Amino acid sequence: MKCRQPSKKNFTLACLVMLSVLSSCGLRNQSEPAFDGAVNGTEEGEGTRQGMEGEAGSGEGTDGMIAVADFSYFLPDIPLFTYYADQEYCLNGEYFYYTQPVEHGGDGECYCHIARYHISDGSQEKDYIVLEKSMEELFVIEMLADKEGNCYMFLGPSQGEQGADCNYYLEKYGTDGRLQWQTVYTPEELSGKGMHLEQGTVTEDGRVFLYTSGTGGTVFSFGAGGRLDEVYTPGLDSLDRVVIGKGNKVYGYCATGVESKFMELGKGKEADVYTAPVVPLGVYDGYEDGLYLRTGDGLWRYVPETGEAVYLWGWDDAYVQVDGNQIDRIAGEEQGMVLLCLEQTDRFYWEREILTFAVVSSREVREYPGKQTVTMSFWYLNDRLRYLVRRYNRQSKEYRIEYVQEADDTELERKLLKGEASDLIVLNGLYGKGLVQMGALEDLTPYYEASILVDWEDILEPAREACIISGKNVAVMPCFFIDSLRVRQEADGVIVPENEWTVWKFLEMGEGKHVFMVQRPGSVFETCMGIRYGDVFVDYESKTCNFDSDEFHQILEECSRMGTYGKSEPNSVAVYEGEEEWLYDSVSIRNAVNAVSWLDEDYAERLVGYPGMEGAEYALCNEGMFAMNSRSENKEGAWDFLEYLVSEETQEAVTWAFPSRKDCFERYLADRYEEPAFSWNERTGTLLGFSGGLSEFSESTEAYEKACQKIWSMLDYLVPDTTYGAVDDPVRAIVMEEAEMYFAKGASLEGTVNKIQKRVQLMLDEN
Repeated sequence: MKCRQPSKKNFTLACLVMLSVLSSCGLRNQSEPAFDGAVNGTEEGEGTRQGMEGEAGSGEGTDGMIAVADFSYFLPDIPLFTYYADQEYCLNGEYFYYTQPVEHGGDGECYCHIARYHISDGSQEKDYIVLEKSMEELFVIEMLADKEGNCYMFLGPSQGEQGADCNYYLEKYGTDGRLQWQTVYTPEELSGKGMHLEQGTVTEDGRVFLYTSGTGGTVFSFGAGGRLDEVYTPGLDSLDRVVIGKGNKVYGYCATGVESKFMELGKGKEADVYTAPVVPLGVYDGYEDGLYLRTGDGLWRYVPETGEAVYLWGWDDAYVQVDGNQIDRIAGEEQGMVLLCLEQTDRFYWEREILTFAVVSSREVREYPGKQTVTMSFWYLNDRLRYLVRRYNRQSKEYRIEYVQEADDTELERKLLKGEASDLIVLNGLYGKGLVQMGALEDLTPYYEASILVDWEDILEPAREACIISGKNVAVMPCFFIDSLRVRQEADGVIVPENEWTVWKFLEMGEGKHVFMVQRPGSVFETCMGIRYGDVFVDYESKTCNFDSDEFHQILEECSRMGTYGKSEPNSVAVYEGEEEWLYDSVSIRNAVNAVSWLDEDYAERLVGYPGMEGAEYALCNEGMFAMNSRSENKEGAWDFLEYLVSEETQEAVTWAFPSRKDCFERYLADRYEEPAFSWNERTGTLLGFSGGLSEFSESTEAYEKACQKIWSMLDYLVPDTTYGAVDDPVRAIVMEEAEMYFAKGASLEGTVNKIQKRVQLMLDEN
């Protein structure tokens, strides 16, 4: 069913919407005051935590300063975090430095390039430093950067300490990328710990500290020109970090779980031990500000000798909005404090890695008024969608989404009926048709017509159809993936053209055969009922059904003759112990890479979809569906969020599934990124060179283009899966209950058909 085309925009209304959008997005003024270290802070004192007058979101006062974060997002060519080895990286407040293996000479031999990303303007220097020896000879064990932008590297032999050249190198490179000095050390000079010096820090006066962590952790102190000055073991139960504080004082840090202890290094085991008033998740160099302590709630500034501990800001503050558990590095600089947040490192191998940089500075509270709260109810919301909500809260100066998690779908539906539910509803897990019938969801057509950011026609047609429930345009779907049957390579079944792939062809080809790895008559029957389960036998508009038709009789009868194979364990693991091959697997497609295999050149052709009554159907599965409560008291704020989800800015940020917008969908398919595969030293986990593997088929333009063509052709056969992520459709529940009884020989064919017809018709009449 298709929604009517939106009419011409009303110019006056559009102008009003534009003013609202400009107010909401509010670009940050880059010339505003720099962070002064006193955001939400107080005078010296032990464990001081006190909010400021006029704190954002409080709605009280117009004086004082608040913490405001400006965000940038970086997608490196080669990810820092992989399944087999991680790249080295460091942060100095102005630049982000990271290692990149690059193939030289076409022979597969890799050399390490040091690239740097300029946080303020997004520019890159991919060849800031190029090491002279290949990664098979030498690799970066640790990399550091000082506040001026000089880069320090500690390098060691890839083959350990057994080769002819097994020395270690400590090097300093200037801001121009040129080598300033190099010192060479034998394994003996580093007490045999060279391979384990994987952590370090550098003082403002250029001293380098490398160390091993844990019980008996050892610190190596290097002075001017890389000279090894001292090696010592701090008198702590465990050495977890080494950090720099005021006056270039160097502290060893020990976390016991209930206490956090700091000891100034260089004073021997009799040095004073300081206990911090909070137990942090991480500690960081603060230099003249002291030390920075990251807790689950926010950031603290701490000076060990005086005991001063000042709460700076909270991660959930209205204009900060980061997950404190995802912060990896912190560095200060003149324009603010820089945070590196690892928000998208847990990803698919074909998905680009996203690094988030937040620059937090102090701003006048009068420029950042309190935000209106927009509530969102759900009983399941995955991390990907929470990420989009967090990005919305960052950019909006007018609204803030707050979660309301319900116990289950029944509780959420009960609140909707009573008018107590939130402004926004996450539909996953709910029966959307029932909510529309209750009038609980707002029709979004007029909102699209008034929008100047998003036009209804900007959305892919199958995605538009998925957002129309029971004839009403009530949902917004930021992204989706595609489910399909795949003819197995080992199967001798014929690949059927999409226009001929009907339920009858499926039953004909599967007669007397092993169709699915785990198979029951009921599983084959569910496939025959189609993606829009039972819709072919139900007319919801006229409230009639025809399960007593000849077609339904035939489907039930033929499915009852299907064999039983394999089993499903309680944790949803499919188990099959036989020797016979089966015909079809079910696969999910989130990217063109999912539609091609370097092991099977015909992989794309084997994606045949699911059989339908009139031809193939590919299942469009929503990653998340959002709707507006028709009784919301803040519909402007609710639409602002829904509009943001399908704006070009947000759709470009979707890297894990197909974006719903046409333009972003096209660019997403055209992006041929795939995580490269390398060979590596198994003992050290060090990358040695390119080995092909997963990246081999990406080198074939023909294979990738064939996959893209396949996905474009799927769009013509995409059918929204109304049951994915939702509770059982009541029609499905009735049909499956009676059909399973028939398959178990507990009822006759005619009796089953008549009972289904009567029960479904009664349900339609009552609704």
